[in-house]
Amino acid sequence: MLLARFSELLLGGAFLLLFFHYQTAQIDQLMFQVSQQPHTLTVSIAAFMLVGVAIIKCAQLPLHGWLIQVVEAPTPVSALLHAGIVNLGGILLMLFAPVLAASPSASLALLVIAGISTLVAGLVSLTRVSIKVKLAWSTVAQMGLMLVEIALGLYELALLHLLAHSFYKAFSFLNSGNGVNHWLATQLADASVPRRCHWLAAMATAAGLIVAVHLSVGILNSLAAGWLLWMAMTMLLLPAFTRPGAARPTRVLLSSMFAIGLLGLYAAIKHSLIVFVAGGNATYLFADAFALVLFIALFALSLAVQYWPHKAWVNRLFIWLNAGAYLDEWATRLTLKWWPSASLIQLQTTQWQPHKETR
Repeated sequence: MLLARFSELLLGGAFLLLFFHYQTAQIDQLMFQVSQQPHTLTVSIAAFMLVGVAIIKCAQLPLHGWLIQVVEAPTPVSALLHAGIVNLGGILLMLFAPVLAASPSASLALLVIAGISTLVAGLVSLTRVSIKVKLAWSTVAQMGLMLVEIALGLYELALLHLLAHSFYKAFSFLNSGNGVNHWLATQLADASVPRRCHWLAAMATAAGLIVAVHLSVGILNSLAAGWLLWMAMTMLLLPAFTRPGAARPTRVLLSSMFAIGLLGLYAAIKHSLIVFVAGGNATYLFADAFALVLFIALFALSLAVQYWPHKAWVNRLFIWLNAGAYLDEWATRLTLKWWPSASLIQLQTTQWQPHKETR
């Protein structure tokens, strides 16, 4: 409740700054004037306020605890929350894209916070056993990735991500009751661990398919986005190379055809969404490289957690991740300090009563 009210105050403050500066409350007129006039300190402050709203609404670290704790709600409620409501932060920033583009410092702050949130939350989700808690941490990572895309100026990609995430997360939550059956199926399946040759073959095939599609329709406009696309296609093709048997060439062919179809669909939807988003600044090379480094770290560390858990440093990393990186404790303490709950006061009172009765 405190975070929701604070985000509303930030949104109200940004609105008042833009209203008094441009003398209009119409969003289309505001965005036109922002894109036409020189950038001022007022616009930069409003951009930082809007970034703060998006960080809270999208549950970015370290203000993510509220989203993790409400998974105790009924599953249909969780599906609506994680597939729709948390997207509002991304919708807000895409709607006010010219304001964000007018403040490179605000875009950089959004990139750093959302990028680190994507890295940490994505790794934490690997350590969770509860399917709904795992999905909640996945939402934090997905929202962070969408905000990174916005910070890089890839607005059509962010809109595509928003739409795809809505369908994916709604289905995942509504289907979470089958989590036990899925786990049992994985235990009965052949647990073939991919070897180095399998990884190299899958990565080379994925790279060839992406380059071929890019030369045909053009899908690569960012180093970080290109890396994510490459790793996604690699993971899609990897099982076909890993599973032994005489049918491996057929599996590789079918998986490659499926990957080409997905790449074509990705390109078609991505290009069609350009007309619905406001144009932003070109992606800065430094920002793109920073996001690329974070995504490489996410991929490498996720492989370490899954395939080398016996390593001492991986074990320490797993413990840290399993504790949620200890980031929610300080927020909980501050919340209880500013707004002490009746249950906490009652707990503190009952802790002293036994000692008094014993005496």
